[in-house]
Amino acid sequence: MFGANSATNTDLNSAPLTGRLRSVRRLLVGMSAALSMVLLLGVGTAVAAPTHAGGGWGRASTTTPAAKGSFGIYLPAHNLTQGDIALQFALSQVGKPYLYGGAGPNAYDCSGLAMVAWSKAGVSLDHYTGSQVHEGIPVARTALQPGDLVFFGTANNVYHVGLYVSGDQGGLMVDAPHTGAFVRVEQIWWSDYYTAVRPGS
Repeated sequence: MFGANSATNTDLNSAPLTGRLRSVRRLLVGMSAALSMVLLLGVGTAVAAPTHAGGGWGRASTTTPAAKGSFGIYLPAHNLTQGDIALQFALSQVGKPYLYGGAGPNAYDCSGLAMVAWSKAGVSLDHYTGSQVHEGIPVARTALQPGDLVFFGTANNVYHVGLYVSGDQGGLMVDAPHTGAFVRVEQIWWSDYYTAVRPGS
């Protein structure tokens, strides 16, 4: 495989062989780390994260997600935080329709999804964004963790909430956006971002 007839490949002190050994060692370490994580598989519907143009409701696609599969989002296999548990549930609801006042199991509004997701982690929340924004400790935008609630609007009008997923693609959340849409993973609406809280803390 390394060219047994080449002196440079059989010399243990040679730079080419040393480089290859380092590459193999890095690969093995990476494979070992990957085995310690679990990938959330098709408990819901796989979706790409559409860009939200900002400015509130109805800007992103309302097409029903079609393909079952992997979310491509990793959670630790052990020692799940309450946020991990809440996020795992919310992701499992991807593809279900938005319904004003909905709190599952077949449809949700934004605060209903947040309320039910965090109930799976043993935390009670009101079914109202204006209350949920006060039901946890404030979290800086730079310190967001999976499952944190991200809110949109202003101090006088908190009109939407989602669950923070990760910093990928500029920041992702799972939410139930608006009538005619479905629970989905999408980019955080930074133009309308107000604050974030971590329930149960």
